[in-house]
Amino acid sequence: MVRATCFLLATTAIADDLCCYSGCGSKPAGCNSPGEYCASESTCGGCGGTWCPDSGPAPTPSPSPTPSPSPSPSGDVVEYCPDPEQDFQIEREPGAQGQVTWSDSGWSIQGWLRLSSKASFDFSGGGATWDMDLSGAHGGVNNNFYVTYPSQPNCGINCYCDSGGSVAGCAEMDWTENNGGCFQATTWHDDASGSDHGGYGGNGGLSGGSIQCSAQYSADGSNVDITIGGNHANGNGQTGEMQSKGAVIYSSQWVGWVPGDCGGDGNLDQSIYAVSNIRLKARVVQGPEPRRCSELSTHVQV
Repeated sequence: MVRATCFLLATTAIADDLCCYSGCGSKPAGCNSPGEYCASESTCGGCGGTWCPDSGPAPTPSPSPTPSPSPSPSGDVVEYCPDPEQDFQIEREPGAQGQVTWSDSGWSIQGWLRLSSKASFDFSGGGATWDMDLSGAHGGVNNNFYVTYPSQPNCGINCYCDSGGSVAGCAEMDWTENNGGCFQATTWHDDASGSDHGGYGGNGGLSGGSIQCSAQYSADGSNVDITIGGNHANGNGQTGEMQSKGAVIYSSQWVGWVPGDCGGDGNLDQSIYAVSNIRLKARVVQGPEPRRCSELSTHVQV
């Protein structure tokens, strides 16, 4: 399981300030009630609303004020080639001194650090492919690529949830957690409350160099087929959580638990791994739409 530290969001809307979804004006409509997640200036825009300061008497909020994103109006699966520096964000836990170096199709991380996608995805009928370079990763250090299902648009570290028990709980799907570059585990944590700390799954050895990875989902999202290097696992697609909340992609490096026993020095500060060639086939459920692969093709010079 991937563990993390989380700080609770403490921003609260001022009594007459509202986050609304039909404009401001003299009588704004479709607004969040005070105390709801989106009802603050810092979160309203990320929820797709308009922040209306000093809006006068509070209107009756709509029953379901949080709008649905519409990057793919037809509901079809879209091919995304994310711009990592724009479409992902750094989540720096207290004490984490790691550094990220961005590339056009991924990143490299040295030391303790976590990244997350700004959007969450429904991978039904699609999936994800990516490469990992583990040649600089140290044994005893966990580097990974996984998803969890926050109930709100991903605001970063304050919205983080997983099945580890030290933060807000939610289901988790560890596509891969690697022990340096020598061993990996694919682990399901299915319980939506995050109580399935141990999880279940499979594991196997790694070559220690560059590996190709994929997570491919059935048309209805009920099954996922995962390949990490030469290792293969197949099982529950966690459909309900994925389709209702969307899967946020995380990638991090830390110490505390690793799969297998490969030895190594566990030197987190010197350990480096890289992710590249990220390609997603998915629908955006929450958050901003990442770069489409079609946007890249329009810039090709002939």
